[in-house]
Formats: sequence, C-alpha cells, structure tokens
Amino acid sequence: MVIIMSQVQKGSSDIYDVVLFVHAILFAYQRAVRRMLGTGASIFIHPTLDLIRQIDEKRRLGLLKGKDLDDALANLTSLLLSTGVAKRVYVRKLSRYRIELIVDDCVFAQHVHPFLEPRDVTCPCAVIAMAIFEKYTGLRVKLADSYFTPRGSKTIIEALTRSST
Repeated sequence: MVIIMSQVQKGSSDIYDVVLFVHAILFAYQRAVRRMLGTGASIFIHPTLDLIRQIDEKRRLGLLKGKDLDDALANLTSLLLSTGVAKRVYVRKLSRYRIELIVDDCVFAQHVHPFLEPRDVTCPCAVIAMAIFEKYTGLRVKLADSYFTPRGSKTIIEALTRSST
C-alpha cells in the first residue's frame, strides 16, 4: 500500500481509490475476525508479521530496512512522509520494550475513519511498525489496538514478554 502511494502522488485517482479500498478492507477484515473470535483473534498477528517480513525480504521492498530499531523506524517514517501517506509521523520510545507510533494527517483517515469508525483494529502503518519492532528486538509484540482520530491514529507497540517499564 505504501509503495503504491507513489503512483497516487502522480495523480492517478483510480489507483488512489484502489489503495483506499484496500485500507478499508484491512479494517473490515480485522473487525470481523475480532468480533467472531474475541481475544482469540490475537493468534493471527504473529503469523501475519512473519509473512510481512518474508515478503519484504523476498521482494526486497525495503519497508523494514535499517541498522537497528531506531533506524528502521526512522526509515518507515520517511517512507510514509515521502509517499504522501501522512503529513506527520512520530515515533516515541516509551521504554525499552514499548513505543508509540502517531500517524497524523493520513491520506486515508478522512475517507475511512468516519465511515468505518475503526476500533479494536490496528492501523496498517502500525502493523508495519510492529513487524519492524519484532525484527529488530527479536521479541514478539502484543496485538495493538490503535486509537483513531478523524485525521490519523496512535498505536502503542509493546513487547509481549516484557513489562512495559
């Protein structure tokens, strides 16, 4: 989705609509799975993150590249900004095992968030950040629910096996 956004910047409204639809499908699917399985839905996050890392590596997408966690998150931030996904992206390190990702003025938010009223789901940008966190810390993450605003999202990404201090 992030890579396709470069085409959106070139003015193709058709591809923008497709990317917007994919974004909405991700939310709808997450919501349906969580409604059906409740907390059991969390069993899907680790295989999903593993698959994201495999695809990134095999396709050489560079979504997860970096020397370490901080560098990889800085690269993701730059990518989200340069592709026009968001106008502002912040990563705050809350502790050794906990970070906050804030995506503000997201190109998808005004179209998807009011319509789907997402809750109990994870922002797709945060899912990528979760894959980065696991790759560079070697720790599994908790399934993170994002807090959505009309313009973006906030997500706490936290290691599963460590305390948040």
